[in-house]
Amino acid sequence: MIEVIEKQVGKKLVYIVEEHHHVLIPWAAEREKLGIAPHVLTLDHHTDTLPAYTHYDETHSTPH
Repeated sequence: MIEVIEKQVGKKLVYIVEEHHHVLIPWAAEREKLGIAPHVLTLDHHTDTLPAYTHYDETHSTPH
């Protein structure tokens, strides 16, 4: 099941999704309403930019 969370931030309606491609669902609905293709801004978190084993050490009781 795809979960799309709607939030009002100031005057902007914001959609929050877990997977990048899931944003296409609310994007298509907004495009239909506006009659033009709106811009999409994605924010993402990657553990691969952290030092090696950081995530492992935070999630396991014994360090690597």
